[in-house]
Amino acid sequence: MSDIKTAVKLNEIIDRSYSPYSNFKVAAKIETDDGSEFYGVNVENASYSMTLCAETSAIASMIAEKGLAKISKVYISNSSNKICPPCGACRQRIAEFATAETIVTMFNCDHSKIVSKKFSQLLPLQFDSEIL
Repeated sequence: MSDIKTAVKLNEIIDRSYSPYSNFKVAAKIETDDGSEFYGVNVENASYSMTLCAETSAIASMIAEKGLAKISKVYISNSSNKICPPCGACRQRIAEFATAETIVTMFNCDHSKIVSKKFSQLLPLQFDSEIL
């Protein structure tokens, strides 16, 4: 699926976001090495620290539906006119299943801004099992 088709699909599901506190909707797609696709949206909670980011939601879908897999691509769209990179916690969660070469593509709400980065550029010194 092309980047623009993915952005359109993310905009189709973004309204499923449960974000009554921030009104900031986010949708994400995870693509695995075998081409499987998993989607997620952010799910807020009155106890704000219990909020699930869209990337986390997509990773949970991947694990629930497929089991352990390698992430080859991550796509993120949001309801604002700005690019929304993954938060620090999501970067660490993505690191668990990604490689340095995994591509993270971020879109704004109308797809007029598209930024793609290698995961190693977003989290150059990740915490991983080799540290333990």
